[in-house]
Amino acid sequence: MSRRRLIVVVAFFLVLLATAILLPRPFTDRSSGPGVEESPPQTVRVESGETPGAPATEESPHGDRILEGYGREGATPQSDIESVSRLLDIFQLLVKSNGALPLGSNEDIVSALTGNNPHRMEFLSTNHPAIDAKGRLVDRWKSPLYFHPVSRDELEIRSAGPDQRMWTEDDIHRNPDGTFRDRSESMPASLF
Repeated sequence: MSRRRLIVVVAFFLVLLATAILLPRPFTDRSSGPGVEESPPQTVRVESGETPGAPATEESPHGDRILEGYGREGATPQSDIESVSRLLDIFQLLVKSNGALPLGSNEDIVSALTGNNPHRMEFLSTNHPAIDAKGRLVDRWKSPLYFHPVSRDELEIRSAGPDQRMWTEDDIHRNPDGTFRDRSESMPASLF
């Protein structure tokens, strides 16, 4: 082997080694593997009035850690919606398959996040306080979020706001590009 070729091969392996060491470890689904029976994800819901589970830990699914401050005092409703958007973006990156995030209802999206996806990955705990008894992601006022697919990879996310009624002036509406619509844009005249 020529000296030049040897240098290229050694440099390639050094780059691979550095990449393996420096990149964060990917999420691994601990519910599958040798010796683990495959079973459908269990559904446990927090009923309204129940105390939410313990804070997210290292062993918690990634989604629990992303939504850890969700709906808490001191956070804004917009930051809650940003957290949901980040949750969905990271889920799509990790699952990487056609139909990872269904272009359907809130319940369909939660089902995929809680384990009903091609990899059977529980990305969000089924008993997370952001999920209501009907299996929907809810805002801080316990109203279901509305997801509107703009394309296969982009969603608009809408919260009913403090009045808990969708399509009113206090709705919080996040565009796919990360901007929020102001109240006049959220209620176009065409809705009336």
